[in-house]
Amino acid sequence: MRIYLQKPSEGNLPHRYCHLWTQEDLLHGWTLIAEAGYQGSRGRVKKQQYPDRESVEHALIAARDGHLRRGYRVMIVEGQSPSEKS
Repeated sequence: MRIYLQKPSEGNLPHRYCHLWTQEDLLHGWTLIAEAGYQGSRGRVKKQQYPDRESVEHALIAARDGHLRRGYRVMIVEGQSPSEKS
């Protein structure tokens, strides 16, 4: 799953962005990758390991919700979690 968020600019600064995505590793664990920074510049990347898909998806949604509370808006969502599929 992949979520791209953006926060409107403040003054002369460019928009801020946050790109969150999950990735399965070779040992069947999962990684949450978060890249954040100013639009047009290299962002800071943080990685967190999780033992299973369910826990990484909960962490992804929690990270998304935290950014929404700080004024970010969801711009792009790719993929669905198994709980969202009908």
